Amino acid sequence: DGLCVFVMPTSAVGAVIGAKGSKISEIMSESGAEIDVGRECIIGMPDNPVVLRGRPRQIVRAAVLCNAVLQDLADKGRVQADDFFYIPGRAATATRSRGASSGSLSFARFLVEKDFAGFLIGKGGDKIKRLRDQTGATLQFRGPAEEVTLILGQDQRVLDIRGSADERNEAIRACFVEMDAASMSTTRLLLPLACPEVPLQEAAKAAGASIEMLDDIASPESSERVVLLGGDSSIRMAAVLALVTKADAYSSNAPVTANANQAKTNQTNQT
Repeated sequence: DGLCVFVMPTSAVGAVIGAKGSKISEIMSESGAEIDVGRECIIGMPDNPVVLRGRPRQIVRAAVLCNAVLQDLADKGRVQADDFFYIPGRAATATRSRGASSGSLSFARFLVEKDFAGFLIGKGGDKIKRLRDQTGATLQFRGPAEEVTLILGQDQRVLDIRGSADERNEAIRACFVEMDAASMSTTRLLLPLACPEVPLQEAAKAAGASIEMLDDIASPESSERVVLLGGDSSIRMAAVLALVTKADAYSSNAPVTANANQAKTNQTNQT
């Protein structure tokens, strides 16, 4: 038997593994190869090693199937071309953003409905591409198969925004314009558990918004909590900007679900 190791952007690991390991099990079954995703990112890189074991034809087939998942993510705008370039000194747990250095990467993550995801993406992806070009931030939607540490319904999506602080904030403002157009009356924001509740509550109330901490979609492996914000759109937007700025002070890196995904992969490989 042979062995092949390749690297994969951490942001794509969840899609390759799938919900409860379903996708990686499918790939192993179809290819006949064994697949193991490394538990840790490669030092200095937001990428994970992926080990394929088997006969040459099995390894090649597994690599082709993994690449098909990556291509699908690329077609949907969920990974970018520069996710596949080595940039020395990048933060090992952050998704890369166009135009943003690793030291200035900021993020915002919203819980939204599937219908709004389609509304924001627009026909042929035109609207979300325009927002990316306009703000310089990376915007992508992630579903249950990719957010395995969140208990998402089939009609729920995570809107993931990343870039420099200015790019991230500009994208938040642009998205609120679209949220208004879609008549969204509340905002659900995902924030790291590392952020204490009291400073978050104080920041939201200072902006004039109501705030409620929810835990209905977080699994025990999740590193995030859901914050429900109420009030007028302008008030909620001000609260979101204050909260993500507060989160920046407590967390220098964006949340990553890879650890839970990798644990599920290892369990799958052992069965």
